[in-house]
Amino acid sequence: MTLFLTILAVYFAEKFKPFNYPKYIHIPLENWFSYIENKFDSGTNKDGIFAWLVAVFLPTLLTLWIVVCLYDIAYFLGVIFSALVLYFAVGFNFVCSRFYLKIKKNLKQLYYINSNKNNGNSKRKTDAEIAKQNQHLLKESRRLLAAWLGENSNFANNITKFSQAANSANLMANLFKQNKDKDSEDKNSKENSKENSKENSNDNKNPQKEPKFISDFSRLPQHKISLISTMGSLLMSQRHWFGTLLWFICFGAVGVVFYRLSLAAGQFWKNKQNDSLFSNFAAKVNDFVDGVSQYLTSLIFALVGNFSPAIFGLNYVLNNQQSLKINACFENTLIWNSANGALNYFSDDFHEANKNNINIKLMQRCENLIWKSFMFIFIVLLIFAVMEIAQNLLLLI
Repeated sequence: MTLFLTILAVYFAEKFKPFNYPKYIHIPLENWFSYIENKFDSGTNKDGIFAWLVAVFLPTLLTLWIVVCLYDIAYFLGVIFSALVLYFAVGFNFVCSRFYLKIKKNLKQLYYINSNKNNGNSKRKTDAEIAKQNQHLLKESRRLLAAWLGENSNFANNITKFSQAANSANLMANLFKQNKDKDSEDKNSKENSKENSKENSNDNKNPQKEPKFISDFSRLPQHKISLISTMGSLLMSQRHWFGTLLWFICFGAVGVVFYRLSLAAGQFWKNKQNDSLFSNFAAKVNDFVDGVSQYLTSLIFALVGNFSPAIFGLNYVLNNQQSLKINACFENTLIWNSANGALNYFSDDFHEANKNNINIKLMQRCENLIWKSFMFIFIVLLIFAVMEIAQNLLLLI
């Protein structure tokens, strides 16, 4: 019951009073990792292991010692300390929601302006005024997206990762359509299957190229803004809520500190030094620590979203990491593709039913998916809390 109430209290505290994570946690952590790197980096794997132990494992042991001491003094002190650690480690609303909701509002307003224009309901405004307003909303959305990516980590690295996500989403959509086509071909007659096989052979001869990502935000189109914003919110929800929450449920405040420090160290040294021996150990620990939470989050997305497409995206990435030449955990392809499946982004029905407002629908579905996943975790915790209370009542009787 204590675990459920702690998480619930942190959720509402973080919602109504967001913690400035980039200023008070992210930047100091980067300075800390940079200081450790300057002290211990001589280009060897042993130095990387020792630096990781000092930068990550030592603060984790310190947190464990504090938690044990506080629980030994008074139970409520340990609970308060654990809640504060979780609150400082989350920072989701400050990092993600304030940008995401503003971008969504701008794109929604842009859609209504254009729909009213097409329906002839905007008689009071001239075409020049409407075009000017559209340009202002697009420019503001691009500015917010650039600020969002630039604030949370290395700007160029975020551009690369989000471009991979955008291309991956389109690639997985094509693969899912091909898979559905194969299933429908098996149900058809032999004559239809022969015709379809000829069409498929022609398609294989001329495969579609992956769309190039536009890295210049001044020319970023509306659909790319919504897609990248969706990918960003999914990634931030995994890092700042679901991953942190799952490690807190399993190991308490110690798990949160270990998860956040391991994730930050692996990303900082990997992005800065790429494949150097010094960063190898931190990157491997990051893959394991974040990989476990990504698998669990992907399964939650599948359970609360569209199950079949989500599992398809999950299995495809896991079975084709070597052929795709990716690290599914570090590059977040795992969470992105399973979430795209859960959002039903792979389906033709979704695109056909929302031709005019697909950007708004995609962002709305993403918001609903994150909210449903929160509720799923809360309901599971509530069930265990009720079972614990019932067990205690039976013992008293």
